[in-house]
Parts: sequence; structure tokens; C-alpha cells
Amino acid sequence: MKELKELYKGGVCPHGLQVSEKDLTVALGRASLAIHRLNLALAYFEKAVGNIIATKGDRTSDLVTLYEEMAQMEQLRRNHNQAIQYLQQAHSICVSLFTEVSPQTAEASALLAKAYTMSGEARHTDVAEIYFLKSIRAYETALGPEDYETLMAIEDLYKWLIHNGKKQEAYRLIKSSLKSQDISYGNCSEKVAEAYYNMGRICFAKGDLRKAIRLLRKCLMIQILLYGSEHGKSRDTKNVLTLLQRVSNSSSRWRRKATPGRWDSVCKVIEA
Repeated sequence: MKELKELYKGGVCPHGLQVSEKDLTVALGRASLAIHRLNLALAYFEKAVGNIIATKGDRTSDLVTLYEEMAQMEQLRRNHNQAIQYLQQAHSICVSLFTEVSPQTAEASALLAKAYTMSGEARHTDVAEIYFLKSIRAYETALGPEDYETLMAIEDLYKWLIHNGKKQEAYRLIKSSLKSQDISYGNCSEKVAEAYYNMGRICFAKGDLRKAIRLLRKCLMIQILLYGSEHGKSRDTKNVLTLLQRVSNSSSRWRRKATPGRWDSVCKVIEA
């Protein structure tokens, strides 16, 4: 940090290379952010933004990364609305420079979706889902449905949907992406096993025990191939399967004697 400040004053690197004021200001901002001196980081970033706008205008790609880093800083300060504003600016620049369906705009949409979810405000829920979907469509168009970035964007969305109780939407999304996951990761991969596990959880939650058991068996088969039967993941899935099979085998007795607490206790095991 001290060395950067000395360079900032001199504008010359030790080997005689000229360094622009903008680059040094950004470096100082990043160094300040790394050590959580957030107010100082903001001051440097704002100065860098001003320099860039003065020399290149307000629609240059140089601003995208800066706005994203400024958003990260505001999120650390729990100032989520300001973070969203910075990411909206970054997204707007990406759309104008690279079109709606570019990888750059897809990434900007994904960051904006996550920023809306981090705010914790109910009014942001629908907007977050819109940007998750925009990100997926952009990645699919630009990179293809089997690309890693596309599949990660889908994973982000379905996990968020599960977290927010939209389990049927999540199930449809996971199921529609399974073929792409098979192609990209291989049909005996950790990601495919995770997809089957999540689908099984969702089926159990809606009371479809047979389908839940079938999906979890597929998950377990892949986990045993990957890790062996004694691995923690394999054992956990096997324990869940054993529990579901017991519930399934005694379902009529459970219906006669079940209380909400009993079913809730099973649900908690599956959701854990």
C-alpha cells in the first residue's frame, strides 16, 4: 500500500515505466478494498471513474469492472441499494457495447440478480428472477446450453428458487438442464449427482415418495462410482434413502397415525 502511494505521487515505476494516474488510482482502490478500508477504496474508485469518464466517456468498458468492484465494496458495507445502482450502470454499459446476449451482459445480469437477492427485500424477488433468467438466456445464446457458465447460471437460479420455496419451478429447471449437464460434466459426475439429489428432495417435499426414491437411487449410484460406498456423501444419501423407504413401506400406517410434527421431522432430515 505504501509503495503504491509513492508510485501514485511519482507516476513512474521503479524500472522507468510510465504508469497512468488512472491505473494507479484503481490499484490503490483495490488494495484498500483488499484490507477492508472501504471508505478509502470508495474515494479512489470514484476518482478513477471520474478520470475514465473525462477521457473516454461514460459508456466505455473500462467502467464495467470498476462499477462491479464498487458494488462489491457497497455490499461489504451492507449498502445493497447503492450496490444495485452500480451494477445497473455496469449492465447498461454491457448492453450498449456488447448487446443483450453477450457473455459480458450475461455476467452483468448474474451479478445484478445476486445483488437483488442479497438485499433481502421482498420487492426485489421478482426482479432478481428476471435477471437470473436474462443471464441464462444470454449465456445460452452466446456460449451454448452445455457451456460451463450457462450451467452455473442455471444452478444459481434453481438453488435460489429452492431457497425461496419455488420448488416446482426449480424442479422443471433442473430437469430441463439434465441433458446439458450429462454432455458437459458427464453422466456420472458430481454435478449430475447433485441435480438428482435436489430433484429427489423436491419430489419428497410434494409427497411423491416413489419418484424421490428413484431419483435418490440414481444420485447414490453416481456417488458410489465417484467416491465409494463409505464416503460421507454416499453414506448421507444412503441414510436418506433408507429413511424414505421406511416411510414408503409404512405409508398407510403413517397416514392413520401421522401428525404434522412427524412429517415435519422427516422433511427436516431431507432438507438438512
